[in-house]
Amino acid sequence: MPALPLSTPPSSSRLARNIHSLVLETYQKLPSKCKPQLPHQWTVLSSIILRLPSSSASPDSEKDILECASLATGTRALPANLLPQAQGVVLHDCHAEILAVRGWNRFLLGECRRLVETGSSRILEHVSDEANRGLGRKVRIKENIELWLFTSAAPCGDASMDLQVRLSTTGGEAWTSQPDTAPGEPLRGHAHYSHLGYVRLKPGRSDSLPSNSRCCSDKLCVRQLLGSLLAVTEVVIGKGTDGQGYLRGIVTPNSEYIDEGWQRAFYARVDDMAKDATIEDKENDGGYNFRPVSFEVCDELPAPLVRPSPEGNTGGQIKPAPVSAVFIPNCYPAAITETLVNGVKQGHKRFGGTGASCLSKLSIWGEALDIARLLDDEEGHKQLQEGGYDSKSLPRLEGRIQAKDIMKKSLKNWGT
Repeated sequence: MPALPLSTPPSSSRLARNIHSLVLETYQKLPSKCKPQLPHQWTVLSSIILRLPSSSASPDSEKDILECASLATGTRALPANLLPQAQGVVLHDCHAEILAVRGWNRFLLGECRRLVETGSSRILEHVSDEANRGLGRKVRIKENIELWLFTSAAPCGDASMDLQVRLSTTGGEAWTSQPDTAPGEPLRGHAHYSHLGYVRLKPGRSDSLPSNSRCCSDKLCVRQLLGSLLAVTEVVIGKGTDGQGYLRGIVTPNSEYIDEGWQRAFYARVDDMAKDATIEDKENDGGYNFRPVSFEVCDELPAPLVRPSPEGNTGGQIKPAPVSAVFIPNCYPAAITETLVNGVKQGHKRFGGTGASCLSKLSIWGEALDIARLLDDEEGHKQLQEGGYDSKSLPRLEGRIQAKDIMKKSLKNWGT
């Protein structure tokens, strides 16, 4: 097995330290039923943090206003053979990073409601009919707002492969084994360590049922061109004129950052066609441009928010927690806290038709539909109704569809 070079992590800025503190402070507010049970469980924690700088803000400003838009934990994904039963109610992907992004979208829809009902929002603004030529979205994200993703572990998939190699106890076989998947199709989990820069499917463990969910490294990489909004959200909300709807950077603990792996996963493996893409969207000011994320490191986290080391987990007695948590503390009109098991709210059967999370496809679609009505956005309401909860190929999403297609072709093996 070839030796991997040691990485030089970026220094920890005041901003990264402040984000780290805010995320931990917010996590402590969760009820105990949302958290892993020590000492035998652990989980991944992720959060979308908004940075609303003061007029004199600098990169290290102490005056930055930081707000937690969403926070989530989780490590589970729905097996592929169960997808037909999800029906928009069961979440396909309960990894913390994905839930945090979905939580940010639910937060935005709440801000739309706040803007309509109270006349003001720190996050969103109305767009005049003149500005959108009477065709597009009625609201958009304000200028000077930055989105930061905090994650307690390297995103699963390519960004974490170098770390997995260092932690591996399987030796050379995992390094030299050849993929048995068809050319152009994603690799499975943590297998085939020597194949770096490839798209992979969850889960990482080879003894788990396979899913159709791409790894977090791949999904987050695509969002560098696509932006942070879900398709349904983007029908009613514009990303803004200067990249406000894109992630500015990712903060992670020092031990989870290996420069070579992160740079490869988010930048080096992306071809020039995607990096140079400029996609205009007549109904979405700003269009789509590749906006690479930056990386910041912070201090380590306490258990159970730290990946157990092989030495400290002999026999595998420390396992990923079966529950996921969703917390949207500043959601309008009221904060949202959920405990999820198997992709639905705790206490509900997975396929019982009830217990849909506020982040499920069905719930977010329903909220977006109601927001379109409140905004008197007749065209948006019509498109959402016709598209249903899995709305993706809608007239307002033409630019988005093109952007996603470019990113899928840019990566080696996104698959079908």
